[in-house]
Amino acid sequence: MESEEVIAFLNTLLKAERAGAKVIAQFMLAYPEQSNTWNKLREMQRDEARNCSILIALLHHAGGVPSHETGDFLGKALAIQNAQERLQFLNRGQSWVARKIPEWIPKIKDMEIRKSLKEMEISHLANIKECDDLIVSGGAT
Repeated sequence: MESEEVIAFLNTLLKAERAGAKVIAQFMLAYPEQSNTWNKLREMQRDEARNCSILIALLHHAGGVPSHETGDFLGKALAIQNAQERLQFLNRGQSWVARKIPEWIPKIKDMEIRKSLKEMEISHLANIKECDDLIVSGGAT
């Protein structure tokens, strides 16, 4: 069983991932379905949703109870009207997760949790690059 501190961190990530999945789903509505930008956002949204499922499983595995809350990121992101600024804000959220995971991995005893978090970090780094590409292209469809 992991410490309460680790369980709290996993719940913080879960709330952030849940917010990210909801934010991206809303951002997708601004682009024509199946456009390049829509497809890239859809892949990012699937990653966020998959990470929620993984984090719920990890929390159970660690002896924790998954939160049902959504992070503050959701409200802040949805308040942004400009598409470019939305993508930049999304990337800041992705970057936050990608920074926090390596800070926490050394504190985690369970190798399954460590492995899963490392995979999440890698997916976030890839999504940051994809989002950077969308920002550079102006979110072109």
